[in-house]
Amino acid sequence: MYQEIASKTKRETLGKVDLILDYDYTQARLGVEVLQLRDLKFGRNQVEEKDLEVYCRVYLLPDINKYQQTLTKSKSFSPTFNEQFYLRCVIDQLDYRKVLVRVYRHFKFVRDAPIGDAVLSLSKTDLQLGFSSIPILAHNPSLDDPLGEISVTLRYNANTQKLGVTIIECKDLKPSFGGSTDPYVKLTMKMGNKIVRKDKSDELKKTRSPYFNEVFSYKIPPNKMGLVDLLIQVKNRDLFGSSHEIGAVRFGVEPDSEKAERQWEAMITHLRKPQTQWHYLLPSQN
Repeated sequence: MYQEIASKTKRETLGKVDLILDYDYTQARLGVEVLQLRDLKFGRNQVEEKDLEVYCRVYLLPDINKYQQTLTKSKSFSPTFNEQFYLRCVIDQLDYRKVLVRVYRHFKFVRDAPIGDAVLSLSKTDLQLGFSSIPILAHNPSLDDPLGEISVTLRYNANTQKLGVTIIECKDLKPSFGGSTDPYVKLTMKMGNKIVRKDKSDELKKTRSPYFNEVFSYKIPPNKMGLVDLLIQVKNRDLFGSSHEIGAVRFGVEPDSEKAERQWEAMITHLRKPQTQWHYLLPSQN
């Protein structure tokens, strides 16, 4: 009866990229074959198909400084590539990596511009090998400047009406100006547009990979779970005593990533079973 509690956020796509994934366990490398782009929407009103030139760059996040690039294709909103790339990655790292296919438009006399990003999360326990069709969303500049990651466990018990949120740890947090990092986590629980509670973890000193392992509990009836908006912000106390946000992850009615949405839905589907995921931090939209 709780399958429909987690609401879905609709995201407009700019097209799709078709891929084939394979993993070579002996050489510890991920194969990504970019087959084609389909139905690109960007620029239809500004450029005719005969004038369009596009190519793709393939990354293994969070490393944004290394990529492999396809050939440039012309005169098509659905260009075919059929190009194979190999990305070195040991199996134990797959849970923390993502494949990014970034689509660029090529210009002859000015700098090339990114059209959009297609991101595929990886998992060593559920590695989706074979064919995949990934939506291309609007270009996300935050992927070029990683803010860090956070590990969160969610658990909901409908009998006790308790939502448990465990902030486990963070890693690779972006340091503030001056290089200091004294992080803590702030949780804001809203029901609809009303803030019902705020919580804060301990503040840890001089670390970019803090281990918190702190549990927060919220009493929420099952019929109210569809109203929950849970914002988890990682903040840093600077040298002058003020704090600023490093990044955040949001769960509930308006998740800020597809992974956050999947974790929330898994928590609802598997009641009482803890669901733990790593999330890339994003700037919060308050």
